[in-house]
Amino acid sequence: MSVAEVATKDGFRLTSLERTALDIARQLPYERAVAVLDAALHLGADPGLLDRILLEAAGRKGVPTARVALAFADRLAESVGESISRVRMAEVGLPAPVLQFEVFSELGTWVARTDFWWREQRVVGEFDGRVKYTGPAGEVADVVMAEKRREQAIRDAGFWFVRWGWQDLDDRVAFKRRILQAFASAPS
Repeated sequence: MSVAEVATKDGFRLTSLERTALDIARQLPYERAVAVLDAALHLGADPGLLDRILLEAAGRKGVPTARVALAFADRLAESVGESISRVRMAEVGLPAPVLQFEVFSELGTWVARTDFWWREQRVVGEFDGRVKYTGPAGEVADVVMAEKRREQAIRDAGFWFVRWGWQDLDDRVAFKRRILQAFASAPS
C-alpha cells in the first residue's frame, strides 16, 4: 500500500478516501460502484490518485467494473439517487444532462438549483428520495408546499419539470418514457 493510500484520523491509521472508495466499488455492481465513486469525488477524492490505485490493483477482482464506474463518475452528483438516475439515463439512451443546474428568472434572480438539466429540451429533472418527506406531519406539509412553490418558480422561469423516485428507476422502459414525455411537453 502506497503512502497516498493511507490517512491518519485522530491518531489512527486508515485507508485514504480514494483507497476506501475503490475497495468498496470493486465489490459492488456497476451502478452502486458509480454511486460510491460519485460520492468520493464529491468529497474531494483525487481523480489522479484513484487512477493510480486502480492501475496498481490490475488483475484484482472488481477492477474492470471499478475502472468503468470511475470513468462515468461525476463529482457533481449529490446522492445515490442522482447517481443511479445517471446510470439509468445512459442505459436507456437518454442524452446526458447537466448536473446541479442553476435556474434564474428572466430578471436574473436566482430561482433554484436542480439535479438535472437538458439544455436543448429546456427540461429540468429531480430525483425525489423519501428522506425529506419524513418527520412530523406539519414539517412534511411544509416541505411539500415549499417543493410546490419551487417547482412553480422553475416553470415560471420557462423550464419544464420532471420528477422521479426509486420505483421509477426500477422500470427502465417507464423511466425513459417519463423523461421523453417531459421533453415532448416542454415549451419551445
